[in-house]
Amino acid sequence: MHNIQQSTISDIASRFEKTVINTPSSEREVRAKELAAEANKQARAAGVEIDFGLYITKALAAIERHEGAQQSGH
Repeated sequence: MHNIQQSTISDIASRFEKTVINTPSSEREVRAKELAAEANKQARAAGVEIDFGLYITKALAAIERHEGAQQSGH
């Protein structure tokens, strides 16, 4: 059961990240909050309590670092 939950959370997190990355930067924070709420619902439906809202700041910072590195040619 634990592996199923872990796989489910990984899938939800992956979809969350991909959608946030593909959202225009000016809309990311708002969209990330909406996606976190939906991801939390999906996790609860899978029997897992997790707060994806806790990852928004880290996810946005990682995306900004990645985009900054791409723009500087690294």
